[in-house]
Amino acid sequence: MPISPTGTVKTRKRSKQAGFTLVEVLMSMLIIGLMTGIVVLNLPEGDDPWEDQARELASKFQIASQSAMISNQSIGIKISKQGYEIVRFVAGDWVEIEGSEFSGDIPISIELVQNGAKIDLKAAAKTEVPVIRYDATGLATPFELTIDGYGRSMQFVGGPDGTVELVLDGAS
Repeated sequence: MPISPTGTVKTRKRSKQAGFTLVEVLMSMLIIGLMTGIVVLNLPEGDDPWEDQARELASKFQIASQSAMISNQSIGIKISKQGYEIVRFVAGDWVEIEGSEFSGDIPISIELVQNGAKIDLKAAAKTEVPVIRYDATGLATPFELTIDGYGRSMQFVGGPDGTVELVLDGAS
């Protein structure tokens, strides 16, 4: 604060222009709101557990196909409504390598088609032989596996050369 030669404090008069006008405050809030909206719209979407599970299963099919050729042993995949098991043919028996359950509390429906015929999964679960097999030579059982749940569908199309194509449908 400036002090006069006499020792008194000089005070300034406040002008009518001090501070922000209502229009300036509103414009600032509008710009901040627009910038926040742009940031929120560009944030990545949350992971979809259904899609993650579909991609994981597709990669398991691919790994089974490649492992069969590398290890020179047949590898199979057993499918049930509860989940799947990956098995290896060792010394005349199918031995489980790993297994996984389908997550979620909502019931799902599974349809497996081979050579145009629908496979009965309950009957297939009673046998030791897996319904999807990958041979050491690189040949595989062609199949179409469709899993429906949560109003969504995932379809796996396996070719005789061991390739697998994944098709995900949106919400029904």
